[in-house]
Amino acid sequence: YLFTRFSIFVTLLYKINDFQTMQKYNNITSLLKKKYFILIIERMYIQMAMTKQEKEAAIRDRLVTGFKNWNGGYEGWLEWCNTLYEEDAYYNVYGQRLTLQQYKDLMGKMFEHYTMELGEFHNMIIEDDWCAIRYVVNIKNLDTGEVRTNMTMEFVNFKENPEPIGMRVVEGWANSSNPL
Repeated sequence: YLFTRFSIFVTLLYKINDFQTMQKYNNITSLLKKKYFILIIERMYIQMAMTKQEKEAAIRDRLVTGFKNWNGGYEGWLEWCNTLYEEDAYYNVYGQRLTLQQYKDLMGKMFEHYTMELGEFHNMIIEDDWCAIRYVVNIKNLDTGEVRTNMTMEFVNFKENPEPIGMRVVEGWANSSNPL
């Protein structure tokens, strides 16, 4: 709307003034358009950026929702994985830093021999874009029938993305009481 009004004004000036004057107004118009565009982008960024509380709530929601999806086997885990992690994310498992694809491959092999069901959260501490969680994993070895319970601790760094993507993992570190 403002640009339309301004354009009409500038057009009238062009019709009234000589070429030199038009050149001057054209430079002013360009400058004003650039400044106005930057202002719009800055306002959009401010509106887009989440508050600390919104980030933390989004991380909590992402984890709670994800835990429900995890218990659907490898396919359920993979579906969650594709929404939880950035494409270039890393996950550190038992001291190994894995790319997301390496992590997916590792989990695929583990799901071939184990069922892994996530139990309840014991602790979840979220501060800005960092999260520490401690939770139960119930594991059954499909080859031997052995059942065990692991306590797992993770530290996770998230990245804010515009909706509908939301908060996603950039890098995480996990360790369990009884590694597989």
